[in-house]
Amino acid sequence: MIQWELYTILLLLFSLAACTSLLPPLPAETPTSALPTPAVPVIPSASPGPSPGIRSRPVSVEFELIGTPADYHPNPRHWGLWDLQRWHNRIYLAHGDWMENTGPVHLIYLNLETGQFVRDDGFVADEEALEIFRVFNDTLYAPGTDATEDWGLGNLYLKSWGHSWLKRRSIPSAIHVWDVAQLGRSLVAVGRVSKDNFAFGAVWVSSDNGQSWQDGPDFQNAGYGDATSLFVLANRAYATTVGTGCLAFDGDKWEEADCVPSSLLEPGAHVHKNAWFKGAIAMAPYRCLNDTHLYFFDGNSRWTVDFGEPVRDVLSTDKGLMVLSGFPTGEGSIFRAASLASRSEEDFVQLIRLDLKVEPMPAEPGTEQPCSLGHAPQSLEFLDNQFYIGLADGRLLRSTEITP
Repeated sequence: MIQWELYTILLLLFSLAACTSLLPPLPAETPTSALPTPAVPVIPSASPGPSPGIRSRPVSVEFELIGTPADYHPNPRHWGLWDLQRWHNRIYLAHGDWMENTGPVHLIYLNLETGQFVRDDGFVADEEALEIFRVFNDTLYAPGTDATEDWGLGNLYLKSWGHSWLKRRSIPSAIHVWDVAQLGRSLVAVGRVSKDNFAFGAVWVSSDNGQSWQDGPDFQNAGYGDATSLFVLANRAYATTVGTGCLAFDGDKWEEADCVPSSLLEPGAHVHKNAWFKGAIAMAPYRCLNDTHLYFFDGNSRWTVDFGEPVRDVLSTDKGLMVLSGFPTGEGSIFRAASLASRSEEDFVQLIRLDLKVEPMPAEPGTEQPCSLGHAPQSLEFLDNQFYIGLADGRLLRSTEITP
C-alpha cells in the first residue's frame, strides 16, 4: 500500500473501537442480479438494548432480500453499501473500499419500478470507493472518495436527470474528497490533500459547478485534522474535522465555529453523514468508530443523544428523523423522532429491532483488516412506507409497508 494511503488509514482509525481485478462494465440497463426472495422475519435480538431513556414502540415488519448489487467484484470488501440515495424512481448505491483499494466503482442504482439493479449508462467511477451521494437542485453528486489515478487532482461526479454522468477531475491535490455541499450558487467540498510530501485536511470552494476550485484555510499550519463532513445551516457552510472541531464559511471567509462537542475533539473522532431536521443538523459518526451517539447543532447550541448501539446512518423523512444502528452480527435498530422538543433520548422511540442474519450468509468480509464491519446494517432509505437497508456485507433489504 502506498505510504500516504497507510498514513491516512492510521490517522482516521486512531480511535477505532474494535470494529468487529477489475471487471468490465455491463451495458447500461443490464441488471446485475435478479430479485429473489423469501421474507426474513425480524426476530428479537440477544444483544444489549438501546439506552434506557429511549422507549420501545415496535411495529410488525418483515424484510426481503433484494440482492447484492456490488458482487460484480470478487473481493467482498468492495460490496459494502455505505449510502443509499433516492433520486427520482431510483435508489443509488454507494460502495467500494478505499482502505483495500478495490476500485474502480460502477455507478449502480435500484430501479424502483422494475426491482432490478442497473449499471447507470455503463459508467465507471475512477475511484477505489464512493461513500456518499448528495442531491442539489435535482442534480446528483458523488464526491470521489479515493481516485484510482494520481493525487494531482481529486474528482467530483455529477449527473443531471436525463443526462449522462460527468466527471470533474479538478480538485487540487486531493487524495480524498469526503463530502460536498451547496451554498448559494457555490459548491463546497472537503477532504485531504498531499503537498510537498505532507498530507493534511482541506476545504475547497467552486463557483462554476466543480469545473475549478479555490483553496480554503491553510489546514497544515493551523493544525486542523481531515475535513470529513459538510452541512449548510442558516446560509453558512460548516466543515467538521477529525479531532479538531468545526469551521464555518459564509460565502466570503472561513472562521472557527463551535458546532461539535468536546468528545469529537479527541484524536480520530469525526462525523460523516448528516441530515437536517426541525431546524437542526443531526451528525452521525464515521462508520468505523462504533460510536453510539448522534450529534446535533442548530446554529446556536448543540446536544448529543446516546442510543446505546453503534449509530450507522441518519435520515430525515416526512415521518420523522430516522436513525439506524448496527452491529457486525447483523443486529441493530431503527429509531424515530417526531420532534426534537426535549433535545434528549426522550425524543426517540425504538421503532424496529433488527436481526438480519440470513442463511446462507454472503462471504465474510474478514476481521483482520481495519474497519471490518461484518454484516452490520449500514445505510438507510425510506419511501412509500418501506425501509431499505444496505448492509456492510453488500446485501440490500426492503421491508414490508409500515406506518411509523
